[in-house]
Amino acid sequence: MQKKAYDELQLDEWHGAEAQNKILTILKKAPEQPLAVKAFRRAAEHLVDIWEKKYDHDPRGERNVEADLSLSDLIEQFSLRAPLKTALYDLEPIFGAIAQRPGDVEKVVIGILHVEDVEPNAAQFWAIWKLFAEQTFSAPWIGGIDDRHSSGAEMIHAPFLGTRWKETTKRWRSLEGHVQHIHNLFESLAPSACVMDAYILIRRKALSPEGNFPRLR
Repeated sequence: MQKKAYDELQLDEWHGAEAQNKILTILKKAPEQPLAVKAFRRAAEHLVDIWEKKYDHDPRGERNVEADLSLSDLIEQFSLRAPLKTALYDLEPIFGAIAQRPGDVEKVVIGILHVEDVEPNAAQFWAIWKLFAEQTFSAPWIGGIDDRHSSGAEMIHAPFLGTRWKETTKRWRSLEGHVQHIHNLFESLAPSACVMDAYILIRRKALSPEGNFPRLR
């Protein structure tokens, strides 16, 4: 009966969105449960649907923006708590949205990075990072990334850990032992001003003379 009630939730409605987030808050504590797997997959699909309707200027009432933001937070947290196979399955709709909604996906990637900063799960983080990077650099817009009015530039920075690091940050533990991923990604890509800019930004932080943030070569 509870499962049926969840399936019948109208997520586009204000109260349905809030109810979903309350359910997800409970389920994220039991990530191996089948209902959690199903619920977070549905949540990811719904998040992508929210993005689509935002760009399509969907006229069906005012959105519950606070619930939408909380939904993204819950998905980001779950992705690093769930078994890796579950996390990758539930993130599939978001991986698939990179082609059309890179700006929205970028916010999720940075959100996962911030979760990793607070509750490290480095092996899982880098496995998820790898798929985001692969999908980003095979996106249909990648060939025109340096064009003046291109889309996707923000998403280029995400795989290079492009976020607003605090000035006091001199070491990110999850980068230690994994820094080669950044080098390998850069070296595998075709020359691009956008890619070079993203790479230089993380190099500049990593080579900061004031601290011991892990060095890039």
